[in-house]
Amino acid sequence: MRHLKLSDKNAKITGRYSADGDILWLIHSGSAAAFELTASKAELTLKSDKDSGAYKDGKPRFAVFVNDELVSDDVTGSEGVKITVLDSDIEKTAYVKIIHLSEAQSGAVGIAALEAESEAADPVKPLPDKKYSIEFIGDSITCAYGVESECELDMFTTKTENFMKSYAYLTAQKLDADCSAVSFSGFGVVSAYTDTGIKDAARLVPDFYLYAGNLPEFRILWNFERKHHDIVVVFLGTNDINYVAAASEHEDEFKEGYLSFLKTVREKNPDSFIVCTMGTMGTGNVYKEIEKAVAEFKTFSDERILCFQSEEQNGADGYGADWHPSAITQQKCADRLSEVLRGILQNR
Repeated sequence: MRHLKLSDKNAKITGRYSADGDILWLIHSGSAAAFELTASKAELTLKSDKDSGAYKDGKPRFAVFVNDELVSDDVTGSEGVKITVLDSDIEKTAYVKIIHLSEAQSGAVGIAALEAESEAADPVKPLPDKKYSIEFIGDSITCAYGVESECELDMFTTKTENFMKSYAYLTAQKLDADCSAVSFSGFGVVSAYTDTGIKDAARLVPDFYLYAGNLPEFRILWNFERKHHDIVVVFLGTNDINYVAAASEHEDEFKEGYLSFLKTVREKNPDSFIVCTMGTMGTGNVYKEIEKAVAEFKTFSDERILCFQSEEQNGADGYGADWHPSAITQQKCADRLSEVLRGILQNR
């Protein structure tokens, strides 16, 4: 068996990642490695970056596809798990994809080994990029938090968080685009989720957007030149609602914080169209401040930005864990957002 090291040289990597020795870490929701593999037999070893008991809400979840067929949907700890991707008497060429289904806060999915029997000079080759690339910046809605739960009273676990059922992944699929996400459940723009209205500034998306991930081992500056995104979608503000509602002066604070973040997004994505949206779990006094921030952004930057209010979830469509969007709601969000993005892409 040959030990084959995966990297951005021989695999198409979407989303944020880190290479640590022989391990390729898929950090965020939807981060994935896809490649063409020529071999008779092949086995993957996947592991997490922490001991299996390190995360109270469960181990990182992943899926492995071979020729678009699901061969494994599981969770893994630092002990690792092995997955057979090819088992034949003759060499074959297969298309393999490994995708991180849970979120960065619950740990990364590491591709620790790819062992293969192959006579090919280059047994692993990257799959081609798609025509478009979209980045999604968000919170638990983008992560598809609890999307596979059967009841809104369920507690969160990584086993019910599936990014492939997120509006973000579904939108990219509808547009045949590559998908990258930076999303953290509970995080906000100026305050993380609080049920008291007291500010929580320890978990803010703008503080971690510049890094590969938020966990200490991945708090390394991200190289934005690695990938150009045609569109950047900002789906933030839901977790700020209670803080913004606690005092009238918090509205302007949110607007200024959101505007500042838009400037950062533009600086790091100078050629991307920016789309701002929120409202699936309510808007409070937040969306009107987003409209103000976008209007002000246009006055000093450019016109390559728009905002729209997403449709609020309907109880008839069910709920995921902790009253989060169900799979039906996520699909409806994708249908609406893809219409907006399709118009932008057609006019580029």
